Amino acid sequence: MTRLSRRQARRAGHARNRPQWQMPPPSARAAWAARLLLPLTATVMVLCAATLLFTVAQALYSGVAISPSRIGPATFYPFATHPLGYVLTLLLHAVIAFALAGAGWFCWRMSRQR
Repeated sequence: MTRLSRRQARRAGHARNRPQWQMPPPSARAAWAARLLLPLTATVMVLCAATLLFTVAQALYSGVAISPSRIGPATFYPFATHPLGYVLTLLLHAVIAFALAGAGWFCWRMSRQR
């Protein structure tokens, strides 16, 4: 190995001559999660948009005035005021909330991967 001269050693220590920090490649698990999450998120968004559009189109087609009470759980489960319907509606919302919380936790966990 050749020794550097004093001048070369001084120049080599300069920040301009140091290699830039390179981002490490993502782990296999993080890369897999990224490949999975994007299509999954897009699918969920398309389903939600289609459901809303279907609800609005159905209301317009039937000539019913659209109000928040019309585009509620009763649209999808007509007996939402019935005790069983109320419990099922709560259960549905709880499942959706837990699914979203799980997706959020998963994203956070993957973002912490080295």
